[in-house]
Amino acid sequence: LIPHHVKKDIIIIRYPYSAALLVQLGFLEKEPIIGKNGFETVEKISSVPVRDKVGTYIGARMGRPEKAKIREMKGSPMLLFPVGKREGGRLRNLVETANYGKVTFDLKTYYCEKCKKLTPYTRCIYCGSKTILLQKDGIAHRKYEINVKEYLEIAAKNLKLSSLPKVIKGPKKLSSKNKHPERIEKGILRAKYGVFVFRDGTIRFDAIEVPITYFRPKDLVYVSIEKLKELGYDKDIYGKPLESEDQILELKPQDVILPTIGPLKKGGKIKKDGFLRTIVNAARFIDELLERFYGLPKYYNVKKPEDLVGHLIIAIAPHTSAGVIGRIIGFARTQALLMHPMMHAGIRRNCDGDEGGIILLLDALINFSREYLPSKTGGSMDAPLIVTLRLKGMEVDDEVHDFDTYWFYPLELYEASLQYKSPDDVKIEKLKDRLGTKKEYTNWGFLHDLESISKIGNKISAYKTLKTMLDKLKYQLLIGELVRASDISVVAKLVINLHFAMDVKGNLRKFSQQEFRCTKCNTKYRRIPLSGRCEKCGGRLTFTVHYGTVTKYLEPSLWIANKIDLDKYTMSALKALKNKVSMTFGVGGKASNKSILDFISK
Repeated sequence: LIPHHVKKDIIIIRYPYSAALLVQLGFLEKEPIIGKNGFETVEKISSVPVRDKVGTYIGARMGRPEKAKIREMKGSPMLLFPVGKREGGRLRNLVETANYGKVTFDLKTYYCEKCKKLTPYTRCIYCGSKTILLQKDGIAHRKYEINVKEYLEIAAKNLKLSSLPKVIKGPKKLSSKNKHPERIEKGILRAKYGVFVFRDGTIRFDAIEVPITYFRPKDLVYVSIEKLKELGYDKDIYGKPLESEDQILELKPQDVILPTIGPLKKGGKIKKDGFLRTIVNAARFIDELLERFYGLPKYYNVKKPEDLVGHLIIAIAPHTSAGVIGRIIGFARTQALLMHPMMHAGIRRNCDGDEGGIILLLDALINFSREYLPSKTGGSMDAPLIVTLRLKGMEVDDEVHDFDTYWFYPLELYEASLQYKSPDDVKIEKLKDRLGTKKEYTNWGFLHDLESISKIGNKISAYKTLKTMLDKLKYQLLIGELVRASDISVVAKLVINLHFAMDVKGNLRKFSQQEFRCTKCNTKYRRIPLSGRCEKCGGRLTFTVHYGTVTKYLEPSLWIANKIDLDKYTMSALKALKNKVSMTFGVGGKASNKSILDFISK
């Protein structure tokens, strides 16, 4: 770690680094002094105090892998409108439901006096008249027939579209209290842009949270210096006018930097701009919804990613019902949601690799509704029932109040660490010392500089690029062997007993209790009919829990057992588990086919 250059295989260290090195290597001593190890030797011969590079080592668990993607519910619905238990088919496709003509759904019930028809909407789809809500004893939904084909045709006509997408995915049924569905027009447009709906009617994006306080313009992509000036970043941390991409800027508390990299492609390659493309499509969906359905002008007018810079979002954390308004100031070549520590605390997360969600603000304003939320316990979680417009230090999670705001730690801190003193014994300025003052939002400081957020670091962790669990396990054990603080046999035992073996046992139990699914209409059966085919459509029946599902962790467990000398109990338990699997599926999963005649005595 000493600046140097090499000339004809000779390492040359120039002044003042050469002087510093010579002082520490005892250049001023007449006789050499040898200690027990390298550090002790340098410590004895150096003319200045030298400290151990790392005084104390601690162990820590691995953080969560990086993530940045659109949130998809089970079945990846594009519309909160039921497709039917079997009518939607394997893909839960509303277009396929239309082939059945009239289908009975349990939906919120309105009545059109002009058309004399029931409808789930506040306005009749046939004549546009305002409808009357029908309810009895506080219950506003009932089962009645809907002509899905007519609804789709009218929706396409309202949008002035000549054709429909081939697939418009929806749920089998609605789980909200009043069974209130979305207008089908929204599902058509979401399908057009390949985006999915969350249970509250919005399009939700998830990403791993990473705190950041300062950045350089070159850290961001799809944003110019001129645009940053428009957003209020006209001066750097030294008060100089912003002119260069290398100047350091302090992030404003409610500004956010979004990821560009999305989920991996097949084969483990990075999907460049995958996340960004999806959020751009969400903005285009909203614009087309405004124009075609509401008869209003476009709002985002996104032609390129730069057009999203400056727009507002709602940042929200899982398991909460309150969001915070944020502003997009750019994008980074990461799979992380980069926000100010106060912003992370504002959405009630503690900045240690938690997952946060974002919603385009206009999407929430026109598409969110409490009526869509599930009626079950926890149904209101992850929903922006409350939105904070301005962050205040006193109102955010108080974990961030201990965030220190020093540019450089004082010498007293390092000296106190050698004596293992309590952190409270050293006076370090923290955010809580600034609350209510003008310095609450600015001059937080940072300790370590880097060239660029987008250029350095590992974009994709090995945990995600390694394809199989066996590959991941091999490297986990390799690290266990290298780290002196870990016992490789204990690591292996914990992985097997607390994860692998439990998974195999659970799936083996599910296999014997499973349902059987029709590959054509998706109807499920507790027991296979005597005909061996689906009674509703004649389709082929298949397992819902397969051999591979049961045994996916059995092979890695056996591999560990052969590689490492495990205790007798774990070895015996593995052998017993392997025997159970073999008794169920046969050796290698190849059970012999038998007919009922094989069990009749001759």
